Amino acid sequence: MEQKIKYVLTDGKKYVTLNNTNRPKMTENETDAFLFKKTAAKNFLTSIPKSLSGVEWQIQPVDESKFPQSAPAELEEVIEREAEESVPVEESADKLENSAEESKQEAVPKKSRRRSRGKKEPEEAVQQREMITLELQPEEPGTAVSTAEESLEAWVQGIQEKLLFLRKRLKDLRNEYNHTMLELTDIYHKVELSRFNVVEGYKLCKQLQDCLQRRRNIKNEQEQIDKILSCSFSECANGKLERHFELMRNRQYKPRVLPELFEEIPEE
Repeated sequence: MEQKIKYVLTDGKKYVTLNNTNRPKMTENETDAFLFKKTAAKNFLTSIPKSLSGVEWQIQPVDESKFPQSAPAELEEVIEREAEESVPVEESADKLENSAEESKQEAVPKKSRRRSRGKKEPEEAVQQREMITLELQPEEPGTAVSTAEESLEAWVQGIQEKLLFLRKRLKDLRNEYNHTMLELTDIYHKVELSRFNVVEGYKLCKQLQDCLQRRRNIKNEQEQIDKILSCSFSECANGKLERHFELMRNRQYKPRVLPELFEEIPEE
């Protein structure tokens, strides 16, 4: 079976794909990546949306037969059009003027060109120049509103992706916490049931300390993520979330029944 080569845009972990409204977005699932022709991939990189900027995208060849149909074919036409629209204004004006002048010269015989020098500019050239001027005018307010809406959608999509990451991270932390508790149970029973010398006792104590410190870091991260997921935008904006994290960093343990264990040993 002949291998059908197409290309994806990736940084090794993330891929370019489409959302429900056929707009480019990032994904970590390779099979969801959009398949480009090589020229379309290059054009996409020249006019990449702000929501996908900041990533070192690379064009990577893949076997098309191993990928499902991930997006409508019209996207490549959109990419081509956006790449053309991204050409600087001065260059576009020069190209349009040159094209109009060339088409005019081709349509007029050589003898009439010589006679027309120094005469008034033809009406067709005037109309062409007016069209160029209109095309180079600033965008209408409606276009600016559309761009703002797209930026807002990208911002909301970014927040949703971060929240999904935090929920997944919280699930992973619960698994790590449960595994740490099983380690502690083994160490406690080793201390309870064994006889050991000074060196063995030190190793057990150090192993216990490492395990407890890992558990503390897991619990701190769990508390931070829980607080982020439960807080409102106003709490994030007024600094309440930052103050909570600051209190977490500065809190100290208060002994329950053995305060003498935490008394500092005076220097000799």
